[in-house]
Amino acid sequence: MVRPFGAHNGSRIYKSSLLLSTAHTHTLTMADYKSIFFAIDKEKNHYITIKDLEQYVKDNRMNQTVVQRWIRLFDPKGTGKITLESFCETLGEDVDEMLKQYPPTNVQQIRLIDREMSERMMENLLNQTRLAVREHPGDLRAQAATIKAYADRRYGDSWHCFIVNGSHGYFYSHKPNHSISFYFSDNYYFIFCTPLN
Repeated sequence: MVRPFGAHNGSRIYKSSLLLSTAHTHTLTMADYKSIFFAIDKEKNHYITIKDLEQYVKDNRMNQTVVQRWIRLFDPKGTGKITLESFCETLGEDVDEMLKQYPPTNVQQIRLIDREMSERMMENLLNQTRLAVREHPGDLRAQAATIKAYADRRYGDSWHCFIVNGSHGYFYSHKPNHSISFYFSDNYYFIFCTPLN
């Protein structure tokens, strides 16, 4: 028995044996939708951005129609963001049940590469990095700008933040006891300070 459980922009969505189908697209299972959402929401922010979805589709060599389908189903107002609540509402899922289904992840873990700074300074910069990743998911430039602005304000002099997500080499000089590098959220972070004079 197939029964409708929602309608968006004239498209009727059906739920049957965990299948979702729209009139003009290929079929994805409920598990597929959840897997994609969970894979993108690695930080467990309970939302994903359309930009993150586009990157996921590109990285996984999926058909670009997937993005349009998700926008039509989960972001019909064009906000650029799909919240867990709207995702669950469209799929007819309970938010609390979905929260229990989030896969365990160690992405939240920061792996230090090198550190030459006080424990307190390190904790402050790592917390600021977590915040920047939450506020600007997928936007490395905005993350770097946020981290740099914080460090400049908090510690003075001139701070630098480089974020890279592939092969890299680096060589730099820094003020003594003002440098840290680590791996977090699939990226390498290099944060260091140079004196103004």
